[in-house]
Amino acid sequence: MSQWATRQVKGQFRDVQLDARGQAVKLLPWKGPMRRLQEDACRACGDWPRQTPCASCGARASEADKLTNRLAARMGGDLLTAAETAGEKGCHVLAVRFATTAWHRGVDRDVAMTLRLQELEAAGLGDLAAEEALHWAMAGRAPAYAAGIAAELMGRNGRESEALVLIDQALERTPEDDSLRMDRARLILGQGQTKDAGMEAAALCVPSRELAEEALQLVLEAADLLLAAEKPDDALLVLDATAPHGHRNPNVCEAIAKAEAQRERYPSARRWLVHTLSLDPLRQSARERLGLLEDQMGIARSIH
Repeated sequence: MSQWATRQVKGQFRDVQLDARGQAVKLLPWKGPMRRLQEDACRACGDWPRQTPCASCGARASEADKLTNRLAARMGGDLLTAAETAGEKGCHVLAVRFATTAWHRGVDRDVAMTLRLQELEAAGLGDLAAEEALHWAMAGRAPAYAAGIAAELMGRNGRESEALVLIDQALERTPEDDSLRMDRARLILGQGQTKDAGMEAAALCVPSRELAEEALQLVLEAADLLLAAEKPDDALLVLDATAPHGHRNPNVCEAIAKAEAQRERYPSARRWLVHTLSLDPLRQSARERLGLLEDQMGIARSIH
C-alpha cells in the first residue's frame, strides 16, 4: 500500500511517495498554494497577482482547476472532503490545494480556511498558518471560533503573547464563550501561569457546560504540575475550585489527598483517600496510597 508524506524539495513543499522503509521514491506531480492567501492568486502555486499562465509555475487557470477537480474526485468527491482525506494520507500540499480552491470558490469559506491552516501547519509552515489565522480572526466577518484557532496556532509557533492579546480581545466581545476561555487557560498554562490556568479551567467544571470534561483534565494537569513544584497549597486551591462537582470525582479527590499528604496533613489525606475509594472502589492507586499512609501513621489498615 502506498504511503505519502510532505517534504521540502529544492525550496518547495511537495508531496512524495514513500517506500516500505519510509524513503521518498517519487515526487508527486501537483504543487500547492503554499504562500500567503490572496483573493486573486494562482490556485496552483499561490503566486499573486494571478496571471494565465502563472508567471511562477506556468500553470493556466483552466488547467489548474481541471487537475484539482480530477484529483478531488479521486480523493472522495467534494473539495473539503478531499482536503481532509489528503491530509489524513500525508499529502498536505494537496490538502492545502483543495482547501484553498474551496476558499476561492466560496465553498464553506470558514471551514475551508480552517482546513487550509491545519494543513499548512502539518506541512511545516506553522509561521504562515499563524499569520494567516491572525488576519482571519481580525477580519470583520470572521466567526467567533477563528480567534481560538488563531491563538492555538500562534501559541504553537512562538507567538504566545500575541495569542493571549487576541483571546482577551475576543473575550471582551463574547465573555461567555467557553471555548475561548479554555483556549486562554491552555495558553497561560503553557506560559507557566499554572495556578491561574487551573483556576480559569475550574470555573468551567460544571456538568452542564459543554467543555466541563476537558476543563477538568486541565485542572488535574495544573494540579499535578503544582504538586511537582511542591506547591500543595496552590494545588488545593485549584482543586477545591471545582467543588461541589469536583468533590464527586475520584480523580480530583485522589489529587486532593496527594496535596494534603504533601502538606503533611495526614488525617485529611486519609479521609480523602477513603472518599476516593467510596467513589471508585476498584481504584488500585488510591488503595495502595491509603495502605502506605496508614502504615506511616501507625494505624491499622482500613482496607486489606
